[in-house]
Amino acid sequence: MSSPSPRIFISYSHDSDAHRHAVLALANRLRHDGLDCTIDQYVNGFPPEGWQRWMETQIERADFVLVVCTPLYLQRYRGLSEAGGRGVNFESVVISQTLYDAYYRNTKFVPAIPDAGSVEDVPLPLKGFRAFRMAEDYEGLYRYLTGQAAVVAPELGEPVVKQPHVQPLQGKPKPASSQGEARKPKEQHKMSNTMKAAWLTGAFTLLAALITGLFILFGSSNNTTHGESSPIITGDGNQMTTDKPDPATTEDKK
Repeated sequence: MSSPSPRIFISYSHDSDAHRHAVLALANRLRHDGLDCTIDQYVNGFPPEGWQRWMETQIERADFVLVVCTPLYLQRYRGLSEAGGRGVNFESVVISQTLYDAYYRNTKFVPAIPDAGSVEDVPLPLKGFRAFRMAEDYEGLYRYLTGQAAVVAPELGEPVVKQPHVQPLQGKPKPASSQGEARKPKEQHKMSNTMKAAWLTGAFTLLAALITGLFILFGSSNNTTHGESSPIITGDGNQMTTDKPDPATTEDKK
């Protein structure tokens, strides 16, 4: 079962015959497209309750009130024009009071302007809302009145769980894997220094051994004697004797 058609009322000023015909064409088009639209031109003669009560009732019963904004409508809305009809003047009071009672939360009054009109003709209480051009923006106006958005939000999907990107705090140790990777170049460098120290230690040890050997070798050569055949220097160093006794000397001593 389809939802009931929204009730539409058009508030406008009788600027000219051409303007009245344009408003009537808009009302006829809305009714042709299934919206229960009402304007004063549909009333034969006058309503039994009078125009004031009729206008007030139409505004109260309507789901939406199209406010057709022109320079003359704005003047009469603000009570600045005393010439011509007083319908807009009366309707403006009802519209303003309705907005005032709703704390200007507007879900009912829709600004509409002729295709050659200007948004500057929109009354101040309605300037904060979108104004539709009567023919050019008809589709957008119809969508708004019927609750059919041009773009519909897609259905909500399942939430996607994202893994957090953990940043290490300053001064805190890094994970073991990171430490191991970071330590590898240092360990390699450390091993290289150790090998260098071992080579240097070995070289110094070998050099010290060579020097010690040379000292021992030369020291032994200087202190060596040749037994009995080695000459012994005695006295003032001008005579050389041997360990064997001289036979002639021995005989003399005997």
